[in-house]
Amino acid sequence: MVAHSLTAELEARHFDPVMASAVKDWLHVDSNLPQPLPPGTLVDALFIREPGVREPDLVRLTVYDAGREHTLYRFRDAHGDTVLADSDGQGLMPIALVMPVPSARLTSGWGWRINPVLHIPEFHKGVDLAAPMGTPIHAVASGRVDFFGWHGYYGQMVELRNGPDLVTRYGHMSRYARGLHDGEMVHAGQVIGYVGSTGLSTGPHLYFEIWEHGKRIDPLRIEAQTAAVTPQANPVKLLPAVVTPVQLDGSELSRFQAFRVALQRALNAPGNTNATPIATATINPMP
Repeated sequence: MVAHSLTAELEARHFDPVMASAVKDWLHVDSNLPQPLPPGTLVDALFIREPGVREPDLVRLTVYDAGREHTLYRFRDAHGDTVLADSDGQGLMPIALVMPVPSARLTSGWGWRINPVLHIPEFHKGVDLAAPMGTPIHAVASGRVDFFGWHGYYGQMVELRNGPDLVTRYGHMSRYARGLHDGEMVHAGQVIGYVGSTGLSTGPHLYFEIWEHGKRIDPLRIEAQTAAVTPQANPVKLLPAVVTPVQLDGSELSRFQAFRVALQRALNAPGNTNATPIATATINPMP
């Protein structure tokens, strides 16, 4: 039973926190739902326990509002990525991120600063991650190479499209990974280039940006720190994930609709014991 909030209940059932966050985001962006969800909202979550798996997976979530049903399905596409989608295939894809340079030091974060080369105030819309010249740079998520080459102040840069509305940029490279080319699909963690100091730079480091919906966002989450801790000593940690809108179409939409039909057939099968529904319950507004 959902006693307090949907996300808290999902996490209490050992549901992946990234996916729980994506569920919350889906509820917030669904224009057909009131914001926030009012007290008295009824929610039904369906978990399926696969044979040999200890913890069940959430496969369907339904919110009842003013006599209407809003249903979300958890679906894995042909690339192995998880999508949270409604019955029409429209929804969200949570994209987990890895560090581009795991051993790097944060030398300049997101926000206002004095540009170390131009010596003027500027809003730094990315982060500088210092590492020795030639240190490998990894793709933070799977995606397609949209651009690589010289790009003004970025110097030698690689741009990856990691989702419909998600782009990552890697600047000041000394060189690119051998064989890298436009249109290439790369996987999370794959080496795409090497740390350098090309473009507007004072020393070897990676200048890293995340673009979401055409705007740059702060890509880092800094762990708790005290005033005595210097920026160079801070542990650097990326946002755990970025949630981006998706619309399934073509063969993916066909696979998704077939998944929905197969799910319903399995639920209707006599003697089915793998489905673990959470009873509808009154919940508080989403946190």
